[in-house]
Amino acid sequence: MTIFLVVTTAICAFGWATNHAAAIALVKYMHDKKYTPPTEKETKTYVAYAWKELLHIK
Repeated sequence: MTIFLVVTTAICAFGWATNHAAAIALVKYMHDKKYTPPTEKETKTYVAYAWKELLHIK
């Protein structure tokens, strides 16, 4: 049982690290290209969209 928990934790940690690195790369790219950051309204709209996609809500 312990081995199972260690393996699943390692898989989750790898997924988190990969996702985090991709987010950092995207932010760096946007900064280097001088994109304007989204407004608070835009951020809320896209976060709501992301949650709906993650939870498969229509």
